[in-house]
Amino acid sequence: MLSRSRKRASVSVSLGVVAGAVLASSIAVAPAVAVPSDWPDAPVMESAYGIAFDAPRDKLYVADRWAESIVTLDETGQQTTVVDAWDNTAGVAVNSVGDIYFTIDGDQHIYRVAATDLAAAGGSVSLTSDTAEIAYTTPGNYLYALAVAPDDTLYVYTSSDDQLLRMNSDGSSLSILTHAPAHDISALAFTPSGDLYAVDDWRMKYTIPAGQLAAPAASSLELDYLESLTIDAAGLAFFGDGRSHYIADYDTVHLVAVPTPAVAGTATITGASEVGSTLAVTVGSDWSYWSTFTYRWLRDGAAITDATNASYAVTADDAGAAISVEVTGFAKDFDPGIVSVMASNTIEVPETSPASDDSAHDSEPELAATGVDMTSAMPAAILLLLMGAIALRRSRRRLA
Repeated sequence: MLSRSRKRASVSVSLGVVAGAVLASSIAVAPAVAVPSDWPDAPVMESAYGIAFDAPRDKLYVADRWAESIVTLDETGQQTTVVDAWDNTAGVAVNSVGDIYFTIDGDQHIYRVAATDLAAAGGSVSLTSDTAEIAYTTPGNYLYALAVAPDDTLYVYTSSDDQLLRMNSDGSSLSILTHAPAHDISALAFTPSGDLYAVDDWRMKYTIPAGQLAAPAASSLELDYLESLTIDAAGLAFFGDGRSHYIADYDTVHLVAVPTPAVAGTATITGASEVGSTLAVTVGSDWSYWSTFTYRWLRDGAAITDATNASYAVTADDAGAAISVEVTGFAKDFDPGIVSVMASNTIEVPETSPASDDSAHDSEPELAATGVDMTSAMPAAILLLLMGAIALRRSRRRLA
């Protein structure tokens, strides 16, 4: 079973419930840093599939499928063909010394071009030359996505039997997953710290932490589900910061610049802080990197049942309490880590005193001279007639 975990950025603001007052609270955060090396935002390729970032040499390698080649992209956007594959390329990876590994659609081989041979050939080679060699073969399997770990271990996904293989230096391989993924893996990439990320062709992203991969005989690992992306991902490649990255969606390589460090934006509560009013929280434009939000309202720090919308109606239970809201932003197309920014603006409200009852005697029944309760529930017309008759009788007695 795939386990689920999502990291997020959260921000909390607080508001005291005070009769007749209007309060607002916001949080200021530091601006996001610039994109690493200021790379182009969305370079368009003919058909961008697998991608790999070569941090030491500051190059991005792209398997340009329909161009049947491996090309490099530098931070100026310049594209250069380095391998003419003469067939549809699918995946690409680069190790620490600059050796290039790549796969071809419908092929059972992993090909390698050594960095030294590439340099000797003037920076461009052909698959038909002796420079490109077969590094690994997995009989009966079609190989697509592949990635090189920081220790230069090569990993590849086989679409024929849905396995993630660790390729050993002796030419053998080890299947590392207990359960095959529900859908074909379309992209693999490592962060500099050694965490493996995978994206399937249903846009779902997974990870395997570096600590689990480090076991020499690890063969019972699980893909940990992170999130669903907003675009297709045929390739994934991380910058040296391990967070900002490129995603290839079959024709464009999109740069996803993750703020470093990841920070929450601002959130503001508005509304009259009194029983019976409605409070609302709005997020600032500085949340532009984040795609979705959730809300949780709290009373004196404890979650209020079913109060999970962007607005909250203040009730009598809130008198004398501090009402706060927690806003959580979920990052678009990446999992940047937990960031919690807290602020408070709390005012305690004195309990309301019971109203005095000075009109208690006003409710006592009026008595007529006869001692009869004249405010009983008889019809008003009859009561008036009786009172008139009594008055007339008294008048006659005085005259007599």
